[in-house]
Amino acid sequence: MAGTEGKNSRHLRGNGDVSARAQQLWAEVRDGAGHFQSWRGQTPRGWLRQFVHGLSLPFHIVREVLRTPEAQRRYLRVCLTQTAATLLVALVFTGVNNSDNDSDDDVPRKNIQAQVEKQRKRAEILRQRAHARAQAKDPKLEAAALATQRSAEALADGGSPLALAQAVSALVQEATRSAAESAQQEHDASGTHGPQAGATPLEGEALPAPSTAPPHANADDERPHSKAPEADSDDGEDDNEDGADLDEAINAAANSLEARIDKPPSHGFTTGSLAFWAALFGTMHIAQWIVLALSRDYHTAIARDASLLTGVPPEDDDFSPRVRLNTVWLRSKLKRRIRALLHFAVGLPFAALVAAPFPFKHEVFTTLSSLWGLWWLCVYTTAKSARAWENPTPRDPWFLRGWDWVTTHVPGFRWGLPRAYGRLLRRLTQEVRSPMAAMERLPWSYAGLALVRFVGSVPPLKFFTRPLIPVSSAHLLVAQNASKPIAPEAISSAEATLE
Repeated sequence: MAGTEGKNSRHLRGNGDVSARAQQLWAEVRDGAGHFQSWRGQTPRGWLRQFVHGLSLPFHIVREVLRTPEAQRRYLRVCLTQTAATLLVALVFTGVNNSDNDSDDDVPRKNIQAQVEKQRKRAEILRQRAHARAQAKDPKLEAAALATQRSAEALADGGSPLALAQAVSALVQEATRSAAESAQQEHDASGTHGPQAGATPLEGEALPAPSTAPPHANADDERPHSKAPEADSDDGEDDNEDGADLDEAINAAANSLEARIDKPPSHGFTTGSLAFWAALFGTMHIAQWIVLALSRDYHTAIARDASLLTGVPPEDDDFSPRVRLNTVWLRSKLKRRIRALLHFAVGLPFAALVAAPFPFKHEVFTTLSSLWGLWWLCVYTTAKSARAWENPTPRDPWFLRGWDWVTTHVPGFRWGLPRAYGRLLRRLTQEVRSPMAAMERLPWSYAGLALVRFVGSVPPLKFFTRPLIPVSSAHLLVAQNASKPIAPEAISSAEATLE
């Protein structure tokens, strides 16, 4: 009894500990989310508070912007105009590509129309011949006419797989029944064992063509037909033509069905198709970059407004924004892209070396390379603020310190090639050592901010988040050395200056 009570008490204490821990974590999340309003200019304590603080910082800044009428008008007018322009450019490009695809389909459509007319004419001829020979009760012509007509209707209807399948099925059923009846008649006349009635040809075999006379007929059997040799000759030619018509009908219907399955016809510019939305989304990325290249001055002005309203000295002078192609910015952007690619690629050899001993090395390599990419995303997010580049003597980043230790203490790495790799790392990352040092002091805050930047890079969200990231990074950098919150009088003065 005592043992049971002890187990129950431990279980209750365990549940109580879990509940208390959950309440504590939720309290830290709330503190981190509201830290900007309560303790503006100071860094929160604890990794969770810092992460949530960096995650929520752009939303606090945009709320301050929307509270001021002048800044609100500029922010919404610029972001919505950029969104509309991007959507318009993307729709134009998507429509042009769709028109090109339609023009490419013009030739196959003309060929289909010609085939439809040919099939219809053939079906009419077959019906006339079948009607003329109605007393012979030969269903072969009717089968070919039916399949040819249905194939033509299916092609004219756009090549519906169901209609084409019905045409082929009807043809096969009629031709099979005809062949079975002919074989049964031969069996009854000659006493030989032919195919059973209703039998279906095996896959890959040609359909047996019905014959007007048994194949082993003797001379006596042929005497009754000797009175009209010309008619028999014509019937023989008709039978050959019937067989050709039968094969042609089968091939036309089957080929039409195969073409329909392999390459469905284009139905034009349809906004309900998945391909349209995928093409539009991909084109919006290109259009978004074009719009930003022409109107980035307005984002700089919005960032200046947000800095003044939130109590951070702006990093740009006051100016009149305009639509222009800033070639200096384009060259700088291209240089940063190449530099980011080199920074990511230089760490892949080390990730491959670490993953090599593991049996699941591909998964380990993917995980390490992903973490390496996330690290650089946080560094580039920190570098969005000019204050991140102001440290004249930053210390080495963690991976350089770790590699230097490995090449000086670990046997097997204390020779020329590993040390040359370390020198390569140092040379390629020398230019961004200051942002890396700033990021290492507040890794969790910048991780939260980098998450907002990553999600906000999707068009058209980037127009709304891009001017807020530099201001958020500046707040985090300023808070590292701040000792007290900014006075409310300074914020009021900044709002008065903006108005």
